[in-house]
Amino acid sequence: MKKIVQKEVQICDQCGKETYCEKCFKCGVEHCYECRKKFGVKYTHAVYLSGSGDGYYCTDCNNLLLKNGNDPLHTAYYNIFTLINESRGFYNDFKIRADKAEAVIKELHR
Repeated sequence: MKKIVQKEVQICDQCGKETYCEKCFKCGVEHCYECRKKFGVKYTHAVYLSGSGDGYYCTDCNNLLLKNGNDPLHTAYYNIFTLINESRGFYNDFKIRADKAEAVIKELHR
């Protein structure tokens, strides 16, 4: 059976693929998953979680907002981003110190 169907699809503004796209919160440009990795920045909405509250900005808008710092939503996302990086840095440093301390115990325990 043939049917005429009207459907709405998303098209990546960068590569033209018909797929799910994420929209830049500032300018509205839409990117597919592959193009998002190359032409944008995705921010999580929490330090230990990601999901429906995450934000996406194309590279141009992200750079502009980082420079200006006048968008409260972008600033909040960026603060979460810096806290995540701070946490990773702390853990890496902590892991190095813990491994050294454990190595001393192993050495002395022989």
